[in-house]
Amino acid sequence: MNHYPQAWGRPRDDVYGAYDSSYLQQSTPISHTQSPTVTGTSVLGVKFKDGVVIAADNLASYGSLARFTDIKRIRTFPPNTAIGFGGDISDMQYLDRLLSSLDIRENYLSSAEHTLNAKNLHTYLSKVLYKRRSDFNPLWNMILVAGFDDDDKPFLASADLLGTTFSAPTLATGFGAHLAQPLLRKLTPKDEESVPEITKEQAVEAVKACMKVLFYRDARSMDKYSIAVVTKDGVELKEDEKLEDQSWAFADQIRGYGTQPQFQNPTLTSSGRTFGGQLTRLDGAAPAFVPASIPPSPSTTGSENRQATSPKAKQRQRKASPSRSTATDIATRIHDDIGHGIYECAVCVAAITLIPSATIAEWILPNAGESVMPFSIVVDTSVVSDAVQCDDECARLERNHNLALALHISDDHTDNHVPYSTTTLTAYVQDVAWAHKQEEILRLFAADENEKRYRFKPMKPRQRAFLHSIAEDFGLDSESVDPEPHRHVILFKTPKFVAAPMKTLAQAARIRKSQLNVIVPIATTPKDAVKPPFNGFLLTKPRFALTEDELRPVVQKAAPSTLFTISFLPTEGDVALIPTAPQETDHVTALLTKLQPTLSAEIIKAKLAATVILAHFDTTDLATRVLRVQGSQTAASSGGWSQVVAKKAAPVTAPRIAEPLGQRPVYTVLGSRLAQARKEKENEKRSKPRKEESVVEDWEDEVERDEAAGNEVAMADAGSNARVDAQ
Repeated sequence: MNHYPQAWGRPRDDVYGAYDSSYLQQSTPISHTQSPTVTGTSVLGVKFKDGVVIAADNLASYGSLARFTDIKRIRTFPPNTAIGFGGDISDMQYLDRLLSSLDIRENYLSSAEHTLNAKNLHTYLSKVLYKRRSDFNPLWNMILVAGFDDDDKPFLASADLLGTTFSAPTLATGFGAHLAQPLLRKLTPKDEESVPEITKEQAVEAVKACMKVLFYRDARSMDKYSIAVVTKDGVELKEDEKLEDQSWAFADQIRGYGTQPQFQNPTLTSSGRTFGGQLTRLDGAAPAFVPASIPPSPSTTGSENRQATSPKAKQRQRKASPSRSTATDIATRIHDDIGHGIYECAVCVAAITLIPSATIAEWILPNAGESVMPFSIVVDTSVVSDAVQCDDECARLERNHNLALALHISDDHTDNHVPYSTTTLTAYVQDVAWAHKQEEILRLFAADENEKRYRFKPMKPRQRAFLHSIAEDFGLDSESVDPEPHRHVILFKTPKFVAAPMKTLAQAARIRKSQLNVIVPIATTPKDAVKPPFNGFLLTKPRFALTEDELRPVVQKAAPSTLFTISFLPTEGDVALIPTAPQETDHVTALLTKLQPTLSAEIIKAKLAATVILAHFDTTDLATRVLRVQGSQTAASSGGWSQVVAKKAAPVTAPRIAEPLGQRPVYTVLGSRLAQARKEKENEKRSKPRKEESVVEDWEDEVERDEAAGNEVAMADAGSNARVDAQ
């Protein structure tokens, strides 16, 4: 009997047979880090004339949660090396154990004269990171190694999870690479040349200022950090440093921070400048802000003065509401008005009602003097206070309406955009009825917010391919599972999914069909169009790996009195020869026409290029461009942006027009005629009488005669060869 726990509650194996567990996953669990979980943020490092300063905060974050606040991310290695870790904390602990074992091995097996310096440790760690990356089991860390190299000079270098290394006077990982590096680079304007001029105090102050900036700006940092100063005497490590002189005065003026009043006017700084929610200093030590008093509304000034003597009137006094937004764009105005609670929408306000007008308003029609009694909009001001507040949908409709007015888009505007791929439409046309059913299933699945997965029944490969294609058009993820004949498709909703396309497959197919059947006129080139003159030669299809040293002697041989500039065109792969000496246009064209036969013959003879033709090049830009070649149209008449900008521009190429049903194209008719003529010739050959061949009566005698004739020919050839040898 099977006594394993997974068999409890099932029939006995010896009676009913073993349970089929083939569907269960038999592989072992994953034992390596697939993505960083608990992480540490930035590590900073800067060199000075006597050593290196390195710092990192003591916070380890679990996503957006400040999980651990006492994680020391700087490790010392004797005698004078400090290593800072950023990234995954578990991988950092693995590297720490690795360094501890290396330290023990060095102490017991190596002499005191030969110790590992910072450069040796950096090389070792980069090799470890690269090895783990090659094994597809990377260590999710970015480390900084600070200390001294073989020449006892300050050393600072980094290594990431790919094994990539980099060395510089100032380094930072994480968010510090964006915020702290600009501040640290002020100490080293000349890179390594500035290091001997930096003192220890300057380096420490710069690192502390950067840690304060990161505390203000990085949501995954804290105000307690570790800092190490590495010199030749050793490592001075402080693990519980606290940021001093913190100033959060600027934060209250940023929208969305803390508990702010609902109505708030732009505040003024102590210098009188309007603060718009953007800081102009990185160190965060901004002066305290002095809020400005809210100016009273002009309409309420008189009434407030009249009620100033009454205490009850003061209690009933209402706060002045802010004015409407005056931003330049519509979206910002709507957003500001909604945030201040003063946005009004004609769709959502309950005070607007439609009633027949009490008075008759006459509308004079343009062609006939007819009067119409319309419905008029009457606003009941007594219920304005009970109006329904505008929601997000109301704001969206209002924004779309204002954008349509600004862009002059009519309400009945329709676009010809096809949101489906060609593969989807092709499969749809092949089986319209079945594709309609699948589209309906997908739209119901897309509209249901609670459904996150849908499983289709098993189907053929062609049908599964259609489902994969249309799922990609919808923004859904799809996967085929199970072997044949039970293979089926599963759909998943991922964060990239928004909504189903507005157009159906039938609408998209009609639009695509109309686009293919549109007759597009072909633009004709005017006869009197001005063609640019030729100013050089174009060498088409040059030899592979052709160099300027190989081409110049041939050009000088064909045209010894003319100097050419050789340019290799990057896009076409051709070579341009342009005369160097400035000349008039007519003289240049005449000279090139005269040199073309000789130059073409020499280049083709040397097998340097296929052809040499005259061309007009645009040399105003850095890259030489071909505008016109011999025997073709000009660039202006061959399409492109010049044709798009032109008033009477038309596309150069015409799309293939769908043939009417039952009508054969021209090439089919010609092919059938040629096939008919070929058949007639074959029939004529068959009808001609064949020449009768004589039949040998005794085939053995005929074979003997053929062999005798062959022997005579062989003997004659041998005799002639002997005579030649004798001579």
